[in-house]
Amino acid sequence: MGYLIILIPLLAGLICLIFRKKLYFISLFFSFCCFVLNLLLLVNRKEYMIDWLKFLKIDIVLISDFTSLISSVLASFFGLIVVIFSKKILDTVKENIYFSFIFFILAFTHLSLLSKNLILFLISWEILGILVYLLIRFVTANDEFNTATKAITIISISDFSLLIGIILLIKEASNMYGLYFTSYNLDVNKYPLIFSLLTIGALGKIGAIPFHTWIPETAEKIPSALGGFLIGALDKILGIYLLVRITKDIFILSYHPFLMILGGLTVLIAVFMALIQHNLKKLLSYHAISQIGYMVVGISTGSVLGIVGGVFHMINNTIYKTLLFLSSDFVEKYTEDVELTKAKGLAKYYPLCFVFTLIAALSISGIPPFNGFFSKWLIYQSVIEVSKKYFFVGVLVLISIMFGSALTFASFVKVLYSVFLSKNEDEHTNRVLKEKEKIFNVLPMGILAILCIILGIFSFEIPISRIVKPMLGFEKILLIGEWNAQAATYLLILGVFIGLIIYILFVDKPRKVNVYLLGEEEKLGESYFPSTDFYLTIKQMFPFSVLYYLAENKLFDIYNWFLWSLSFLVNGISKVLKLDIVDLYIFSKKNIFKVAEKLSFLHNGNLHSYLSWIFISILILFFIFLL
Repeated sequence: MGYLIILIPLLAGLICLIFRKKLYFISLFFSFCCFVLNLLLLVNRKEYMIDWLKFLKIDIVLISDFTSLISSVLASFFGLIVVIFSKKILDTVKENIYFSFIFFILAFTHLSLLSKNLILFLISWEILGILVYLLIRFVTANDEFNTATKAITIISISDFSLLIGIILLIKEASNMYGLYFTSYNLDVNKYPLIFSLLTIGALGKIGAIPFHTWIPETAEKIPSALGGFLIGALDKILGIYLLVRITKDIFILSYHPFLMILGGLTVLIAVFMALIQHNLKKLLSYHAISQIGYMVVGISTGSVLGIVGGVFHMINNTIYKTLLFLSSDFVEKYTEDVELTKAKGLAKYYPLCFVFTLIAALSISGIPPFNGFFSKWLIYQSVIEVSKKYFFVGVLVLISIMFGSALTFASFVKVLYSVFLSKNEDEHTNRVLKEKEKIFNVLPMGILAILCIILGIFSFEIPISRIVKPMLGFEKILLIGEWNAQAATYLLILGVFIGLIIYILFVDKPRKVNVYLLGEEEKLGESYFPSTDFYLTIKQMFPFSVLYYLAENKLFDIYNWFLWSLSFLVNGISKVLKLDIVDLYIFSKKNIFKVAEKLSFLHNGNLHSYLSWIFISILILFFIFLL
C-alpha cells in the first residue's frame, strides 16, 4: 500500500496528459484518494521496502516516522484543496497540463518526504526542481523562458550544495548508518562544511534570502492557485522537513547564530519589499518569503520550544498563505487584474471571499486568536530564551521579527483597502462583478479559514499536542509565559460586542453636506487614494531609499550575481585564450623568429666576426674534451 502513494499521483498525471474530458472530476477523485491513502499510512505507520534494486545496492525504503508521514499528509491535503478550487479557473489554463503538473509534483513530493534512502531522496528532490522549470514553461500563458531559467538556476545552485553535502555525509557516516536518514547526532563544530551545504539545500527550497528572487517572478506568472500549492505549501513543507532533519536528526540540536540572523534578515527584507509592491501576487510571494524567516529563527534557536514553534508556524503558514493565493486567484478571475493601484471594491459583491481573506490577513499578521499568533508567540519565547545567553543576537532578532509582524499587518491593510473596501467607479467592472458568489467556488477558502480559527483557538490542544509533538518526538514543552486562547477569544468577542453597542448608542452618525468653495456650490466626486501610495514615505526615506534602489535594480539578486560571475569568468577565459602562449603554433612561430633574428644579427658578413666565433667554438670544444 505504501508505494501507491507515489504510483497513484503518477498515474493520475499520465491520465491527465492523455485524456481531455472530465479532467476536473478525475483529478478530484485521484487527489481525494491520495489524501485518504496518506491518512491510512499515518495510522498504520508501516515501513515499506522494495528488494528488486539490490543488485544496484539501492534499497527503496519508505520511512514510517511521524515527521515524514505528517508532512506527506499536509502535502496531499493542499493538493486536494487546490484541485477543488481549480474548477473556476479552467477556462484560463490548459486543463490537462495544469492537472498533470499538480499530480507529478505531488508524487515526487511524497517520494522526497517518505524516502529513507538518501540517494532516492536526492533523486526525487532534483526531479522536483526540473518539474518547477517545466511548470513555468508550459502552464503560463506565454512561454516564460527567462523566468523558468532563473528559477532552475537558483534551485540548482542550492541543490548542488545539497548533493555535495550528502556525498560528504555518506563518506563520513555510511560505515555506521548506511545510506539512510537516521539519528546521526553529528557535532556541527566537527563537520561545519557538511552542515552548511545541507542547510543551503534546505534554504534554497524554501526560498530564504538570498535564494528567494525566483519566487516573486514565478508567482506573478503562474496561476495563483498553483502559486499557493507550490510556493505557499509544498516548498515550505519540503524545506522545513529537510531543515528539521538536518538540525534535529543528522546533527545534534543546538543554537545556530548565523541561521538565526539570516532568519531575522529574511523577515525584514522581504516584508519591506512587500510594502512597495503594486501587484497582489508579488506582494503575497514576498510575504511567503518573509514567513520563512520565522521558521528559520525558531529552528535555529536549538531549543525544543523554538523547533516546535518553527514547525507549527510552517503548518500555519501553509494554511493561510494558500488561502491568500486562492483569494488572489478569485480576484484575478473576476476582475482580470491583480494590480493594487486600481480600486476594486469586491467586499460588496463577494463578502465571503472578503471575510476569508480578512481571516488570512489577520492570521499572517499574528493577530490573536488566529493561528499565526500562537506559533509566532512560541518563536518569540524561544528567542527570549536564547537572549539570556546570547543577548546581542537574541535582542536584535527579536526586534526584527516583531517589527516584521507589524509591517505585515500594515501591508495587508493596503491589500484589504484596495481589493475589497475601496469604491469601484468602473461601470464595466461593476457589470462583470454582478455574477453571484457561488458557495462551491469559495468552499476551499472557507475550509482553510476555519482551520486558521480552530488552530488558533485550540492551538495547544490540537496542533501542538496531536500533530507537532508526535511529529518531532518531543514529550514536554516548557513555556515561558501563559496564553489561554479560549479565554482571550471570549474577551475579544465581548470587547467587539461592547464596542458595537457603544457605537450604536453614543456615536453620532456621519452626515453628508455640500462643499462650499468661495461662495459657489460645486459637486465634487469622491477622491480615491491608491493603496500603493500608503507607504511612499518609507520608500523615500534614507537609508531605505538607497536599499530600495539597489533592490529594484536587482543588485541583491543571487541570479544576477551568478550571471555576472559567469560573464566575468567567460570574459577572462576568452582573453586568456587569445593570448599567444595558448596557441602553440603562433607561440612557436614568434619565438623561432625571435631566435632567428638574434642569430641573423650575429651573421653580419664580417670575416673577423666569423674567425672570432670559430676560435671561441674551438676553445669550448677543447675544454669539453679536456674535462
